[in-house]
Amino acid sequence: MTRTVFAYTDSEAFGGAEQALAILLTGLAGSGWRPTLLHSGAPGLDPLLKAVAPAGVTDRVVARMPEGLGGAARAGGLVRLLHAERPDVFHAHLTWPFACKWALAAAAVARVPAVLGPAQLCGDRPRGPSRRVQLNVLGRGVDRIIAVSEWTRESFAALGWPARSIVVIPNAVAVETFAGPADPEVRRSLEDGSGRPIALVPARLELQKGHRYLLEAARLLPGVRFACVGEGELRDGLAAEAVRLGVADRIDFLGFRRDMGALLRACDLVVLPSLQEGLPLALIEAMAAGRAVVATDIGGTRELVLGGETGILVPPEDPEALARAIGDVLGDPGLMERLASAGQRRAFD
Repeated sequence: MTRTVFAYTDSEAFGGAEQALAILLTGLAGSGWRPTLLHSGAPGLDPLLKAVAPAGVTDRVVARMPEGLGGAARAGGLVRLLHAERPDVFHAHLTWPFACKWALAAAAVARVPAVLGPAQLCGDRPRGPSRRVQLNVLGRGVDRIIAVSEWTRESFAALGWPARSIVVIPNAVAVETFAGPADPEVRRSLEDGSGRPIALVPARLELQKGHRYLLEAARLLPGVRFACVGEGELRDGLAAEAVRLGVADRIDFLGFRRDMGALLRACDLVVLPSLQEGLPLALIEAMAAGRAVVATDIGGTRELVLGGETGILVPPEDPEALARAIGDVLGDPGLMERLASAGQRRAFD
């Protein structure tokens, strides 16, 4: 008998967490499950819908359920849907500890046999006593919180999720799809004729990803071009800041791209200046592609990148340290090759 899973996301944009959801749903569809994606219909989720459609994953638009009482009022519609459809599993994709709160509550009320909350990130949110009580109550109806890293597990437990319900299952990537030779045409599309090395920055243009510190580091690295892959609400502001800092001629904002493997193989170095990460898919992909990485020493990143062995880690919010690390790697081909080779081995292990 075919088993069914309803996967719910309250995201309105496509990033690493949504990519992880696409990988999961595609895998489920190919292994005997019948997955359905529940979402708000936000235009920013189009890449997610396009990613899962070829696998036969169906999707349904449901009402947005914001965190406050307005969300509680709309949860009844989801309860009715779950009662009618009777899925075997309800899977709410958590991009912060209070994400999907009312959706998880609806699944518990509807008595879905298995209620899961995969936890991708633990953002900076209020930690007052009422929040802890809410999480403890909600935790009674959730069978498992699936943290993508030890850091995420510890962070969710510290906020009040019952520790007994949290397990760690790292993010997965089809690493073999990222290995291979570089495409000269893709490389030429990133160049400007100056011969400068190219550092790729695969991250949504949002505060969490630390682009402002990257731009300040770029000012200290006149011999390096930076290609930023991703969209986000900060795009116009970052472009203006690049002009103010005098680095706009060496910063390309490429927008959302579907050819990440080709872009990774075409660059010299991958840089992720994030302020917080659960377990970044972008770095797993970069390592699988055989590229050296420079990243911030934070959360789940330090569980993935072994500093000085499979990449270079620097303190967050420190453009000088970031610039120094980028310059050191690009200026030492032997070091760059050692980091790239060790990182690729770790990605494939």
